[in-house]
Amino acid sequence: MQNFTIAEGTSLEATVTEGATVYLGYAATASISVETITGGSAPYTYEWNTGETTQSIEVSPTETTTYTVTITDANGCSTTADAIVNVVDVRCGHHGHHNKVKICHKGGRTICIPWWAVRWHLWHGDTLGGCDSDPNEVLITNLKVYPNPFKRHLHIKFNSTMDADVDFTVFNHRGKKVFQRTLSITEGDTKTKLNLSRLRRGYYYLKVVVNGEVKKIRHLIKR
Repeated sequence: MQNFTIAEGTSLEATVTEGATVYLGYAATASISVETITGGSAPYTYEWNTGETTQSIEVSPTETTTYTVTITDANGCSTTADAIVNVVDVRCGHHGHHNKVKICHKGGRTICIPWWAVRWHLWHGDTLGGCDSDPNEVLITNLKVYPNPFKRHLHIKFNSTMDADVDFTVFNHRGKKVFQRTLSITEGDTKTKLNLSRLRRGYYYLKVVVNGEVKKIRHLIKR
């Protein structure tokens, strides 16, 4: 009688891409793949929960999503692995037909810039997204008030990152409130006009306030 020893093969294990991120409004696609495989017997086949059967796939989720891949070896043994793709919404309005993008500028100030300027900022060390800010924070950008000096009406143009109620409050040089108007706005560009004809000639300043937080201040001159 002759004895035989059958060695059990090493278990099949795999690692996949970690830390993949999609930036809505700028880089909306991420690549994920099976990075390493140990154990089992080649060749290997792949099947993602998206239906794709390649080692690497391109994905474009609109919210943070987990993608699962099943790896099967030549003996029919299989294992699964999960790749999480995080989604960060960096949109902050529009520039023409294109998105504007939130950038953390020099690590301390969130700015909203046209998409074509993003690469230049990233090259100089800025990062995509706000500077550790609340994702629900309303950002008011590109504020323009004109004419200034003005006689009767003040035109206001700006961009908002989301729908909000905005207070436009005017104070005189002594700090007394002399005018206030609340406007419900939608995400994107807004234009409005304030009738300040009742104000006397002199120096004033305008505060743009959202949820009790002063977003912008502009000095005004009434002729």
